[in-house]
Amino acid sequence: MKKTFGDEEFEVIDLRKNPFFGTDNKIFEKYCPTIGVIGFALYVAYSYYTHNKGYCYPSQTTIANKLSISVPTIEKYNKILEKNKLIKIERKTGFNNRVYLLELSRGV
Repeated sequence: MKKTFGDEEFEVIDLRKNPFFGTDNKIFEKYCPTIGVIGFALYVAYSYYTHNKGYCYPSQTTIANKLSISVPTIEKYNKILEKNKLIKIERKTGFNNRVYLLELSRGV
């Protein structure tokens, strides 16, 4: 979508067009102070990989590479996200863990 500001014309992203994905506003508004920017980025990455299914199973190495963080950092923030009841991890031996995004309380 084209916009003009003064003499300058520029293209503005139209979020109504695909491909895009979303994250509940409450993650930013309520939980960011508790989970921090890395926890927020990790939650957003999980939101991206769920493809609207409510769960995903990317490898920790994939997430680490995409976010430029270490696997131990992912493990640390997974615990923080679980403690805040934002995700639930089904740990699987020999396979990637399955990460579920939990329904947020509507009263918060």
